[in-house]
Amino acid sequence: ELIRIFSTPPGRDLASQVYEEGGGSFSLSLDLQHFKKLSDIENFFINLEDNPKVVIPCMNAAVHKVLLGQWETNDVENMKINIRLYNYPESSIALKNLKAAYIGKLVTVHGTVVKVSTVKPLVTQMAFDCTKCKTSITREFTDGKFSPPQNCDFQGCKSRTFTPIRSSAQTIDFQKIRVQELQKLEDHEEGRVPRTVECELMEDLVDTCIPGDVVTVTGIIGVINNYMDIGGGKSKSKNQGFYYLFIEAVSVKNS
Repeated sequence: ELIRIFSTPPGRDLASQVYEEGGGSFSLSLDLQHFKKLSDIENFFINLEDNPKVVIPCMNAAVHKVLLGQWETNDVENMKINIRLYNYPESSIALKNLKAAYIGKLVTVHGTVVKVSTVKPLVTQMAFDCTKCKTSITREFTDGKFSPPQNCDFQGCKSRTFTPIRSSAQTIDFQKIRVQELQKLEDHEEGRVPRTVECELMEDLVDTCIPGDVVTVTGIIGVINNYMDIGGGKSKSKNQGFYYLFIEAVSVKNS
């Protein structure tokens, strides 16, 4: 259905607005209010809000398929498309309402950037050599979580020790920002520190804002175990149930 929409003349015009980030990656800024006029897929926006980690990759794949037919070059096959969704007020939420019920959903928050980290490389894939049989095993790191192979399955080797091949590492740019809520006079609560939320920016989104900027961040609510006890010290047990919410940014727009 998405391929059909992006294959119509207005859809092709949208898809052709992709721009290159470098390293074989391309971005497409997509105004969801404009896309609403093109889309006739039943329950599309409900699914987008509830399952963005499924719907957004489908949109990426649909644009990729349409561009394959348009450009007719071999370069398109290996390229990666990142669709940057913005202008979707239906998903707007105040930071005070950001609760566990929104984990995995698409939201839009508005606020002031109060902290920006340095840009770091995030390893997304790396190969490991088995120290016993020298077989190479490639691992992909979902959400940047380092996870070496557990054991070697090659011809019953069963070895559990591996050497990472650092030269094989594939990385993307990664940056964290902290967004603080904009306080209105009628919402002012005496003596309370303004709420903040951490946002993770990747690839072309890094360095799009500086502290003091008022931004609108559209992204997916994620959850992470901070391995810390309430007192702030390192906890003895890493299985504690303390988590905090963060936003995996899909787009960042300066107001």
